[in-house]
Amino acid sequence: MTARYLDFERMKHAVSQLVQKGEELSQIEPDVYYSARKWTPIKLKLLMDYVHMYSVIMKTHTRIYSRFIYVDPLAGAGINRIEDTGDLIAGSPLISVVSSENLFEKYFLQKLMQKREKRFKRD
Repeated sequence: MTARYLDFERMKHAVSQLVQKGEELSQIEPDVYYSARKWTPIKLKLLMDYVHMYSVIMKTHTRIYSRFIYVDPLAGAGINRIEDTGDLIAGSPLISVVSSENLFEKYFLQKLMQKREKRFKRD
């Protein structure tokens, strides 16, 4: 029973970090967000764990692979507003950058409207 409680607390903490980051980043353009459902924070937390684990594993294969590219064909706005609560939460494009430990050389993000796209351009 204790292990389940600890896992839930860890997930709650991670989701609260996503909410905090989403609120910070929404200050850039408050009207740009994707309207999301109440299960979205859990989905994004799982994505965050996956990207982190993938990055850790792939860093051990740098002799085989010389470069890594991240592709997100359903990137969205980068910030999600949860319909039921109004909370703002960081979306998949931001999670890929923050959770990847600087593994990826390039990011290809699809489904971005022009107004949203400028937020993700890199030099």
